[in-house]
Order: sequence, then C-alpha cells, then structure tokens
Amino acid sequence: MLPEAQIRELLAQLGLKSELELGLERVRGAIATNNPAQAKQQFDQLFQQYPEDRKLILEAAKFLLSVNQLEPAQKMLATIQEHEKGYFAEAQAIRAMIQFQQESDNPVIESELDQQFSDASNTNLV
Repeated sequence: MLPEAQIRELLAQLGLKSELELGLERVRGAIATNNPAQAKQQFDQLFQQYPEDRKLILEAAKFLLSVNQLEPAQKMLATIQEHEKGYFAEAQAIRAMIQFQQESDNPVIESELDQQFSDASNTNLV
C-alpha cells in the first residue's frame, strides 16, 4: 500500500481532486474576486466536513490574516502541534506574519524620535 502523500501525488498527476481540494479552489476563486463573504461561507462548509484537516486550517488562517482577523487565525493555528512536521513550519510562518501585523498596527513609541518617525511615516502614507 502506498503512503498517503504518494497517493495524493498520483491522483494529482491524473487530474483527480478531492472534495476538499475542489472546495479550496472555490475559496481561492472567491478570494481572487475580492469576495470575502463567499470565501468565509465556503470555509464554513469545508470545516463542517473536514474539521480537523490541517491544510484547511492553514488556508483559513491565511484568509483570516488577509482580512485582519488575527485572533481567530491564532486560535486556529494553535491546533497545529510541533510534531505535525508537514504543517507546523507553515503554521509558524503564519504566526510570524500575524505578529508582524500586530506590531505594525500597534507600534511601540519609546522616545521622541520614535514619535517623529511614526508621524512622518503616517504623513507619507496618507
């Protein structure tokens, strides 16, 4: 019997996709057409069928990050443990992006120079 990874690779070579993969394609389509409500609806449907799927969790966390829903994304990522080698590294990368987003949304101003830099940055962005 072949390992799951090889079976998935063989199916992909044959152009066969699982219901989950087809659902994720629909989600990506909704995101590409800037329709976050439809993407969320698709995610909700997929989570009803595949509540523990790690690939789905990672995709949903990336989506939540893109719509600035950082706490729900972190909660999802917390379900992926270090021993899950195929998924943990990607989960860590998404956590780092969340942390970066949080820090950029709430910069720490420790000195007058920090305040001047922040003011100048905001002036250029507006």
